[in-house]
Amino acid sequence: MVKIEYIVCPLCGMNRILEKKEKGRIGFEVDLDRPFVQIRQPGGKLPMGEEVRAEAQRGIKVRRGQAPALGFRLVDGLTFKQAKESGRYDDLIDEIENQCHKILDQF
Repeated sequence: MVKIEYIVCPLCGMNRILEKKEKGRIGFEVDLDRPFVQIRQPGGKLPMGEEVRAEAQRGIKVRRGQAPALGFRLVDGLTFKQAKESGRYDDLIDEIENQCHKILDQF
């Protein structure tokens, strides 16, 4: 039986196959300029476009809800520094800080 090694983020519990880290496809670099708090807006469904119409004309059944979606667009965000300065996210930032201390205490 094949066994696959995973690495697990100690902060959030998200896991990835270790091989991806070794190949450079995932990393643990922290970008403090990237929004820490992200405000997103659902993009909704695209109108029945040419591609979907073509499938329907070829006899491929197109059910309701199968139209391509735009996903969730980032409309605003706060960096770690901005989130801390706002005071609104103090509890969350304290949790993250405590987790980081727990991790660093292992070294």
